[in-house]
Amino acid sequence: VSGDAFSVRCSGEAAKVPEKTINFMTDPSNAGDMDSRLVQVYYTMRLAQTGGYSLVIAQEGADIVMKADPAARAAA
Repeated sequence: VSGDAFSVRCSGEAAKVPEKTINFMTDPSNAGDMDSRLVQVYYTMRLAQTGGYSLVIAQEGADIVMKADPAARAAA
């Protein structure tokens, strides 16, 4: 946590961002067949949007990091 921004780091030997998640976060119309994992991404994105946060998920070395930043609120 840094001010209003926060991040979640996931570590593990097989940590990765699924391709469906990347495609969906880039363009939600790419949802294709919604499954139980992708619906979690959908609701996470909706919660962030409702709260005025931008949301980024990326691979950092062997870890996956999801960052929520209130920058979207400042730009509004």
